[in-house]
Amino acid sequence: MANGQWAAIFGNGYNNSGTGRAVLFIVDIATGTLIRKIDTLVGSAATPNGLATPALADLDGDGSTDYVFAGDLQGNLWKFDLRGSTPSNWNVAYMSGSTPVPLFVATDSSGTRQPITTKPQVDFGPNGAGMMLLFGTGKYLELSDRGSTATQTLYGIIDTNTHAISDVSSRAQLVQQTILYEQDSTNGGVTSHIRVTSDNPVDPAIKKGWYLDLTSPVSGAQGERVVGDPVLSLNHAIQFTSIIPDTNPCSSGGKSWLMILPTWTGGRFPDNIMDLNGDGKIDDSDSVTIGGNTYAVTGGQSEGIDTAPGMVIDFNNNIIHDYSSGSEDAPPKKRSISPGRGFFGRQSWRQAR
Repeated sequence: MANGQWAAIFGNGYNNSGTGRAVLFIVDIATGTLIRKIDTLVGSAATPNGLATPALADLDGDGSTDYVFAGDLQGNLWKFDLRGSTPSNWNVAYMSGSTPVPLFVATDSSGTRQPITTKPQVDFGPNGAGMMLLFGTGKYLELSDRGSTATQTLYGIIDTNTHAISDVSSRAQLVQQTILYEQDSTNGGVTSHIRVTSDNPVDPAIKKGWYLDLTSPVSGAQGERVVGDPVLSLNHAIQFTSIIPDTNPCSSGGKSWLMILPTWTGGRFPDNIMDLNGDGKIDDSDSVTIGGNTYAVTGGQSEGIDTAPGMVIDFNNNIIHDYSSGSEDAPPKKRSISPGRGFFGRQSWRQAR
């Protein structure tokens, strides 16, 4: 493809390859010509795999994609190297001989692989070094997925981008964050079902990121999962919407949580980021007091299945979320986070070379 042309970069999705393997496609938009097909060699007809929507990163700011990141149904987070002007040289970034190696493999505490079905987000790494890959796990594609209670997880993985092979071998190299509290909170007469998470420090010289298991401190594992793309904000905040499907056909479909976390630690912000009392401002009145301690809220629950944050941006560049407080009869409550959205490079498609 000559300079100045544009390419579409996409994964093959759920079991959409004849081989059953996870594959990345790069296609010339003008002609529809396949520029490059990169096969991860992971998956088969018996155990079909598929590559989710990829995220693109342009590190040198020249308008061309340098790296592509995408997850698959077997919990692999892949990194593809698209640097250089020769498409035949583009490949999976990490190899063991001729075998592609993922950047990271998502597993629960028992070693069970966790599917990745959404697009990751890419932020600058801590102190501007390397990249931070933010993604959640979970699947809601088949009828059997509805009743699953498997533990799924939010991840923030540091890619130092300095090694020939990935150095993030398992969750043992990550700092664990946890959901400390999950309860109702009334602020200014408005009652919301909220979450507060831990705030364990992450030293990038020692650890390779963080993880947060979506396990309720009240109800345990409920099959909570992430099936909508997360959203990245300028102030290094990552916003996830997780869902808890309900098998009752007479219900509203389930419940959802909006979780807002600092990208570099996955813990909680020191200051309030949600407008709990609905007054259109974020201040001390939006804190919660639990056990004599005051906390900034990390998440809020809504009734029904919300696969991605619903947002508008106001004149003050605040991101405004509208969702209910967790009761079918309750009116929507306004939630906000500031400042407004900012993304790491273009997010939909990009010139490949």
